[in-house]
Amino acid sequence: MHNTINVAITPFTFQDKQIRTLVKNGEPWFVAQDICDALKIANSRDAIAKLDDDEKDVALTDTLGGKQNLNIISESGMYFLTIRCRDAIKSGTLPYRFRKWVTGEVLPAIRKTGSYHRSLVADLSFNGQVLSTIENGVTVKAEKLRDDQRVLTLNEFMFLAQKAGYLIIHKNDFLSMENRW
Repeated sequence: MHNTINVAITPFTFQDKQIRTLVKNGEPWFVAQDICDALKIANSRDAIAKLDDDEKDVALTDTLGGKQNLNIISESGMYFLTIRCRDAIKSGTLPYRFRKWVTGEVLPAIRKTGSYHRSLVADLSFNGQVLSTIENGVTVKAEKLRDDQRVLTLNEFMFLAQKAGYLIIHKNDFLSMENRW
């Protein structure tokens, strides 16, 4: 393992599984446990041990419980684990779908455009609403909403609240009214 590095984690989603990534020296690295979970590799330590030293490292990240060390693997380390996974060739398994996602969607996108950003319209079989978090023009999280969940714009919310009899006041107006009392 190399020196511990401080990082900002960026999550991607593969079939409701979070794949956390970070950039180290301008290159993408992946949280090893997330890749192992997607590939159904039970013993991530053994899997990481099989990688070359330049394909594995430790990242220091902030969590609610304080600083935490995360095992990370390089892009080539991620490909190595994906291609060597026995279940990645068994049709219908999660590791198979992960391998197909990496080799059929991620790699071609990187080859064609130089980067991979999952489009919100990528899942054309999904017919519903998606709540997404976008940072710097990149979707960092997209969550499918259940049929009983709804997303409203601020204007829609205000319209419904006013229709229900609520008085809508801007915070600054409220504070100035409060000072008059």
